[in-house]
Amino acid sequence: MSIEESGRTPRLVGMPEIAAVTRVQRPVVSMWRSRSAASSYPFPAAYERRGQQDLFVADEIAAWLRDTGRGNNPDAADEITAYGIDRDAPHDDPLVFDALTAVLCLLATVPDDLRELDAEELLDLADEQDPDDAAIFRELEQVGERLPVIIDAAVQRADAALSPAAAFEILMADRFRSSLDEHVAVALQPEIATLVARVAVGVNARLDGSATYVDPRPGSSDLLVAVLAEHGERGPAEVVIPSGEGRAERLVRRRMLTHGAARSELDVSADGEFVAAPESTIVTQLPAPGRPRMTVAEVVDALDQIVLQMDDTQRAVVVGPASALTDASGGSAEQTRSALLRGGRVRAIVRLPAGLVTARSRQALALYVLGAPDLRAGVAEDVCWTVDLSDDPIDATTIDELVTDVIVAATADVDLARRHAYTYLNPVPLRSLLSARRLTDAAAGRPLRMTDIVEAARGLQAAYGGLADLSAPMAPGMRTGSGRGLRPIKVTDALDGRHLRVVPGTRLAEEDLGGVGGGLRVIGPDEVMGVRRPGVRAIAALVLAASYPSAGLTEPGDVIFCTAPRPAAIVDDEGSSVVMAPARVLRVDPADPAGLHAEIVAVDINEQPPSARAWRQWRLRRVAEAERSALASTLAAVRTSREAAREQARRLDGLSARLVDGVTSGTVSLEIAGEATPSDGSMSIRFEEEG
Repeated sequence: MSIEESGRTPRLVGMPEIAAVTRVQRPVVSMWRSRSAASSYPFPAAYERRGQQDLFVADEIAAWLRDTGRGNNPDAADEITAYGIDRDAPHDDPLVFDALTAVLCLLATVPDDLRELDAEELLDLADEQDPDDAAIFRELEQVGERLPVIIDAAVQRADAALSPAAAFEILMADRFRSSLDEHVAVALQPEIATLVARVAVGVNARLDGSATYVDPRPGSSDLLVAVLAEHGERGPAEVVIPSGEGRAERLVRRRMLTHGAARSELDVSADGEFVAAPESTIVTQLPAPGRPRMTVAEVVDALDQIVLQMDDTQRAVVVGPASALTDASGGSAEQTRSALLRGGRVRAIVRLPAGLVTARSRQALALYVLGAPDLRAGVAEDVCWTVDLSDDPIDATTIDELVTDVIVAATADVDLARRHAYTYLNPVPLRSLLSARRLTDAAAGRPLRMTDIVEAARGLQAAYGGLADLSAPMAPGMRTGSGRGLRPIKVTDALDGRHLRVVPGTRLAEEDLGGVGGGLRVIGPDEVMGVRRPGVRAIAALVLAASYPSAGLTEPGDVIFCTAPRPAAIVDDEGSSVVMAPARVLRVDPADPAGLHAEIVAVDINEQPPSARAWRQWRLRRVAEAERSALASTLAAVRTSREAAREQARRLDGLSARLVDGVTSGTVSLEIAGEATPSDGSMSIRFEEEG
């Protein structure tokens, strides 16, 4: 029975959703579609096209995945429908999105099968569950006659995701295709939510495992959901959210209800004043969805308000833009931040790398952890624990070590905090912090660990051990020649005579390229010009096949050349490379070379003047057949020595970098043997455990 015959609203998915659920790259799905066309299990046909995107019936994709077993997720066939777009109830419609989340909220809170209820009965049920119209009733009433379709869509989503809460989170994760513009602007990457959640749970002041997590900013709930997941079974947990009737506030209520969270509400004044229970942990993000656009001064003022509302039993974890929280801002914002720091509640400051705000890849974040001030210390003696992780990846190991540091800095007494062996955080006197242009600049650098010292020792030993004695290529035997060499030939004549063949390069998108371990080696103008070393860039074979089906690979001995910014060429001795346009290949016919030799062709191209862009007019020297073999072996020996010299130069560069890094970081101390530098340049290297 077809979709139309069944009368059921089809749920549609695009290529990105299929890739996400099956845990493969997007081009792999394109390859499945093209390569299976003539097979026994062809990829399902597109149901419709919306804009530039083909959409497929989710049930048909699920059946195809079951039949073929494609992808890296064995449960993909069961999960795919939860990611679909409902054709008659698309969740990029604001009213539909709100109604879908309202139905999911009802599914999580009542045992009834909502599909057995008509629209009027469902509204009556919603009125019973939400008599004050705080979260659900209005959202269902406003969609009118579309409500039955939305009910069916929500139930299907909950079934596919295995729970209403999981289906709710899938909708929230898909916010970039939804109508939640205010959420899109401030949505965080999962790793920062994990970091904040673990810190918030770790600094909780209550010893019995219970906790009250407060978010005073309107419309924010991503961090609260992450905190609840991290808190788990430690004890009873309550979330406190702002009161209010805006769309963002109502969505937070539905989300908390769907997760079954114990919830209460907080009155927050227009100036940001509120009263939280003792021993609460404040967890918030600046800006938040209820007010996604804030100036630097407004962010600092909001943070200051949080600090002003805190008592000595409370802790706070705040994440916001580094431009406001750590970097130089000037004016009233910097004055407010300095006054805030003097108050002594800021226990730790972490500057994080850019890329953790999904929609703002260049924006860097900072994390503040607040607690009770140490009343024993004055401004001159007080310290704040800081670190700048702008260049560090926020991976699982970093999170583990950073969370331990921050919890100690925020919760331990001052004496214990100062004795702790920190992995990242540095103690910075408050007076130094206040005088620094960027707050985290005052830190002395990441504390050294024993692993740093051991790695420095091993790295330097390996670097010195990797240096090799260079030897010149063996000189061949030579005799006086005949004085009659072959005349040079123009490229165009060699092409006409089929002694040469030109092969165009392929225009590759930069986003499809990866590192050296990523598959097939890529050689483009940068590699030919010497800007990049061949082998640094690569492209996955599956991506090449799916996205560039006409691309070919080089053969050993191909000459890869370009004409701009000047003529240049290299010989690909290994072959099996992908040539990136505008670079091209000149391939000598091995059966009829007419005296052409790849090494000589490359030399002649590299000797062309910068203005010689008309490559077909280049004149190429040739070698007699009797000399070809001897020249090839001799050039091979020269090439081997040249590569060895280049490798030696790279290793010396690496050794220099290791020595500089070791000495400047404090892991290495160099000692020249004796009072004067010995003639042989020998030295001892002493590894110090500092920091």
